[in-house]
Amino acid sequence: MKKLLFLILILSGFFFQVCAQNLPDKADISKTIDSVSTDKNAFSVQALKHVIDIDYERAIYKNFGMSLSAGLSGVELEAKVHFKPQINSSSIGFSSGYVWYMYDDKWNTSRISMFFFEYRAKKRLTFMAGAGWFDYNDITKLRIRGGVGLYFPW
Repeated sequence: MKKLLFLILILSGFFFQVCAQNLPDKADISKTIDSVSTDKNAFSVQALKHVIDIDYERAIYKNFGMSLSAGLSGVELEAKVHFKPQINSSSIGFSSGYVWYMYDDKWNTSRISMFFFEYRAKKRLTFMAGAGWFDYNDITKLRIRGGVGLYFPW
């Protein structure tokens, strides 16, 4: 449990540091993001991704967003490229993180890296499908994963 808390602390610190570095002036951000969409953050709840999952996404610049995802079976940091300069548009991206699982009556932690497509409907529904690599007992396996949920931009 201490490893999990430490991992979440490290990933959240990395996430906020990436968000704060090398940002253009506030006036530039307002010209590029506010002119198209007033929403810069999104909160979503998904099922199937990490059993039950909570995501927080922040628009970094125009079509680019960063997301921190935590659930019952893992935690991930995601980089997303939206098709439109709005946080409520569909996106493609890459995620990397850790999942935990039970093997031989003990809990294990493994890395996961994946590419994904996330569809966001206008009525607050989101669907995610992706494929990536999962290290399972020192063997790298291909894993296909999906999710469905609700998102709330603000």
